[in-house]
Amino acid sequence: MDNASFHKTPQIAAIIRNRGHRLLLLPPYSPFLNPIENLFSQWKEHIRQGTPQTTEQLFSLIHMAVSLITRQNCRNYYTRMIGFLSRA
Repeated sequence: MDNASFHKTPQIAAIIRNRGHRLLLLPPYSPFLNPIENLFSQWKEHIRQGTPQTTEQLFSLIHMAVSLITRQNCRNYYTRMIGFLSRA
């Protein structure tokens, strides 16, 4: 998990533990270890390419752009992150 302050609250830690998971915080300044950052980057790029001029166009592009991100894209984000870990 990244180091956003709300991710480190006792309430969030309890939710994670109660669901049988272990909380691991990423080192600071390491978005390349967080696959969701790759998704956000691709999503924003699709929106930028659409050059929305109005709020309605922006919302339309937001919905359209998320549908362009495939399962294979997500697998690739994860594989890329694992590649960084294997070099450590």
